[in-house]
Amino acid sequence: MPGKCVFNPLWVVNEDYADWLRSTDNKHKAKCIWCKKEIEISNMGEAALKVHMRGMKHASFKKGKDKVAVCVTDFFRKSNVPSSIPKSTIQNSIKDLAAATQDVLDAEILWSLKLIKSHFSYKSCNNVGNLFSKMFHDSIIARQFSMSERKAAYLCHFGIAPLFQNQVYEELRQLTHFTVLFDETLKKTNQQKQMICMSDIGVK
Repeated sequence: MPGKCVFNPLWVVNEDYADWLRSTDNKHKAKCIWCKKEIEISNMGEAALKVHMRGMKHASFKKGKDKVAVCVTDFFRKSNVPSSIPKSTIQNSIKDLAAATQDVLDAEILWSLKLIKSHFSYKSCNNVGNLFSKMFHDSIIARQFSMSERKAAYLCHFGIAPLFQNQVYEELRQLTHFTVLFDETLKKTNQQKQMICMSDIGVK
């Protein structure tokens, strides 16, 4: 009788699994952090992960994640648009449905950034779209603005966070020296939330 399959640590660095797969205390199981579900791998091994990936719930998470990542990246690339574009062209494009949709997405990203900076809770986003539509009743963007606890968490976790992480990694790659600072006064239970601060070291 063949032995049971166990979790392979190399799976978490595989580009197909890295975003969602985590290990558990049980070596015969794996965890999907998107679906919040444990996957039994003792019989099928890696094949069980591929079966899970084809599931409707997991596929919908991946589709949403990819869409959010593209929208957030496009938003932060707007500064590269040439300033020589005529105002009339911009005004006409805003009237287009696709452009209007992008404007709404931009507004939702800006609100998510405000949420992070001001330490608002995700729950505070519930029904904020209805509030904006009443406050700015003459705005098409405000009427189409949609935000909820789940959507805000999704935007921040899968859209904004990876973008800024990649920017930090790119900046660090260009440095010859840097310092990593740890706050050792934190209790063990709070270490998961610890912020790691990095700074340049001048070379003399």
